[in-house]
Order: sequence, then C-alpha cells, then structure tokens
Amino acid sequence: MSFKSVCCTKSSTMQMLAADEELKSLLQQDVQTSKRQIQELQQILCRANIQ
Repeated sequence: MSFKSVCCTKSSTMQMLAADEELKSLLQQDVQTSKRQIQELQQILCRANIQ
C-alpha cells in the first residue's frame, strides 16, 4: 500500500507541473484510480484483521 500511495503522490505532483493537457488528463485519471485502489486495499486489510 505504501508503494501505491507514493505513486499517487507522484502523479498528483506531476499533474501540477505538466504543461501538456493530455498528460495532465492521464495523470488525473491515474490519481483517481490510485485513490480508489488504496481505499479497496484498506477495506480488504480491515476485513482481514476482523477475521
């Protein structure tokens, strides 16, 4: 999960620095996907701790 968080942070930062609109769009999509995947991983880990 740490790796995924770092990737999300990197994409978010690069999005602010990018000049190309297509690249910004791809980075935004990556940020959204990464956030969703991090939430899913957290849910899986919480369920695993309960069992």
